[in-house]
Parts: sequence; structure tokens; C-alpha cells
Amino acid sequence: MTKISKAIAALSVVAGLGVAAMPLAAYADIPVTVEVPEAIEIVDPTDPTTFAEISPAALNFVFDGTTIGSTLTQPLTITGSTTAANGFTVSMSTATDNNALVNTVSSVNTIPATAGGASLSANTWGYRTTGNYMPVPGLSTPVGVFVTGAAGEATETLTFGVNVDSTLQSGTYANTVVFTIAHNL
Repeated sequence: MTKISKAIAALSVVAGLGVAAMPLAAYADIPVTVEVPEAIEIVDPTDPTTFAEISPAALNFVFDGTTIGSTLTQPLTITGSTTAANGFTVSMSTATDNNALVNTVSSVNTIPATAGGASLSANTWGYRTTGNYMPVPGLSTPVGVFVTGAAGEATETLTFGVNVDSTLQSGTYANTVVFTIAHNL
């Protein structure tokens, strides 16, 4: 069980996933860049000795004619530390209950977060630690992605993946992923 208080590291891009896609018939490389720090640190406000560093602070996926239809992946590393005897828990959710990547111009167009196998199906996104992809949960149902049982430092790497095909409207799709840390009671 973890203490209810939590620290939120969300800027608008804590792992905001940006995707640019164009139909296969007419494509161009469209870079999506966000300038943010290389890493973000979050601290449990009730126990300043419990903290985590998340790196990188943003993930950006750029699709073009050679990558449409495949799953692009990027790692995100969480290094946590605590002096609390029972360790710590890092949880993850999106900033709202809408866990889809949403087109920044037309919110009607989305890329849903979904469970998958070793790869994602077309027009979906998710994350995994090992094994199959899982959907990033919405705000009301956060998931513990990293749990320790003793004082000390530990590291976990999540792999985020996005797969789009040529049927998806071109544009930038985004969401904010929120990480929280709390020492275990």
C-alpha cells in the first residue's frame, strides 16, 4: 500500500507523444520537436528522500513513407530512490481519462491506447516493460509501473510504441502521461 500523497511531473510533455503522419502517396519528413529538459525529477512531498528521475522528458515519434505501418518505439527510463524501509511505487496514467493520442487540430481524430502483442496494430499506441504492449491508463485508473519493497535505488525502463498507417489523417497527435511517486507504508 502506498501513501495517498503523490508528486505529479506533467509539464505538458512528461512523455507527451507527438506523432506526425502523412499518406503514403504524398509524404514528407515532418519533424515534431519539443524543447524540454533532458530529465524531470519528481519527489514525494511527504517524504523528500523518495524521488525519481524520468529521462527523457519527452518522446517524439515521426512517421514518413518508410515508417508508416510499423511500430516505432522509444525507451523511457525511471530511476527511483528512497530511504523508506518498504520502498516506493511509481504509478502512471494520462492527465485525463482520455488515454488516446488526440489530433491537436481536429480532436475527432485519435490514436487509441490499446493492449497488443509484441507489436501494435495499426493506429494504436501503448507501452511495455517486457512482453506485450499495454494501454496507458486514464487518470482515474493509474497503474503501478515500478514497485520496490525496500530502501535503496532502482531503475526501470518502459518502452513506448506507436503504430500508424496511411488511413490516419496527417497531423500531430498528443497526450500527457503523468508519473507519480510515493513511498510504501
